[in-house]
Amino acid sequence: MTSDVNDNQTTNSEQIELLRLSKVCQRVGLSKSTIYQLIKEDKFPAQVKISVRAVAWRSADVINWIHDCQCANSK
Repeated sequence: MTSDVNDNQTTNSEQIELLRLSKVCQRVGLSKSTIYQLIKEDKFPAQVKISVRAVAWRSADVINWIHDCQCANSK
C-alpha cells in the first residue's frame, strides 16, 4: 500500500489568501498612509504585486503582524 503524501495536507494555493488594501485597513485598523509609512520603516509586511497595477498582502503576513503587535503590547 502506498499513500499519497498530500492525503492529509492542503495545497499551498488553499493556504494563501491575498488581501487588498481596503481589507488590510479593516483588519488592522490603520489608514492607508499609516500602513505605507510602516512599510517604509520596515514595521509592516510589504505588499506583493499581483498584476501590473495591483498589489495585495498575504493574509498570513498580516495575521502574524497583528499577533506580534499583541504580544509586544502584553509585555
